[in-house]
Amino acid sequence: MAAKSNVTVVAIDIDKYSLRRLKKKNDDVIVIQADARKIPFKSNSFDGVFMIEVLDYIPQIGDALGECYRVLKQKAPFVFSFGNQSSLKAKLRGLRGKSYMHSYGAVIKCLAKTGFEIKAKLGYNWLPLGRTSQSRLIPF
Repeated sequence: MAAKSNVTVVAIDIDKYSLRRLKKKNDDVIVIQADARKIPFKSNSFDGVFMIEVLDYIPQIGDALGECYRVLKQKAPFVFSFGNQSSLKAKLRGLRGKSYMHSYGAVIKCLAKTGFEIKAKLGYNWLPLGRTSQSRLIPF
């Protein structure tokens, strides 16, 4: 949707196939094959960054979050999502041999260490447990 508005959208992915699929769907998007841990742009060059479900594939979250912080202009928004390793959903995925890489707590700590200021947290809950799922019902 952003690519159809009056903004420039740049998509970065390490996977060439995913970038080709995106380009077929929307020719207005600039696609760059790169690693999120080493973004090939100057510091302070983006008005916003969206990182959706990317951290689930990157063990070194500090490197990826640090790069996002570096390329963002001051006070620019960073919107991202990830699967919480400590959640009930992660435990259910584990039964199928899949897992999330990072816990909610680890990501929050890394954001603070990187320099991000958290303005809002949104997510869905797996009732009866909250987003952080630090319940005794779910062992670590």
